Amino acid sequence: MMPSHRSLKNHDLPTIELDHEAFNTWLRADVLPAWDALKADPSRALTGEQVRARVRVKLQAMAHDGDVRRFPTSAPTMEK
Repeated sequence: MMPSHRSLKNHDLPTIELDHEAFNTWLRADVLPAWDALKADPSRALTGEQVRARVRVKLQAMAHDGDVRRFPTSAPTMEK
């Protein structure tokens, strides 16, 4: 279970503004079909290293295009 936002010790993290309609559209259009495809064929699953490699490539492309935002260099400490 994920800790609540109140349990984050680092209160300097940026606030994420969430557009609920866009989020729900993304869930229906992208996440649910991907989940259904994964359930139908579990061999499609990626390892953690494959996911990290894809994120690295995406962030490098964003940096090259000048569209990189500041990301924390380490995860915030969370209470259990």
